[in-house]
Amino acid sequence: MPLGAKSAPSLDQVGKAIRQAGTAAGWQMSELKPGQILGVYKIRSHTAIVDVTYSTSTYDIKFREGDSGLRYDAAAGTIHEQYNKWVGELEKVIRAHVNAL
Repeated sequence: MPLGAKSAPSLDQVGKAIRQAGTAAGWQMSELKPGQILGVYKIRSHTAIVDVTYSTSTYDIKFREGDSGLRYDAAAGTIHEQYNKWVGELEKVIRAHVNAL
């Protein structure tokens, strides 16, 4: 997703905004390195893990792994029906935090 920030934020500012957004949305966010954050979402018996890669101008959220309860099937392109809702909410909150920079 392209960033909609008013001015060019630093890489550190973008990373901080993404971590704060993820935490606000109920995700555990850990910076793996500048430009990459690991997000872990645990709800009931499910765990979803995503990679959030980012730069000063864009970010991307990609599925990394999950427990067997997510029923992820790469060949069929299927996953638990709630996964896209969880990630969609994460994306919405990240967008709001980054746009506020």
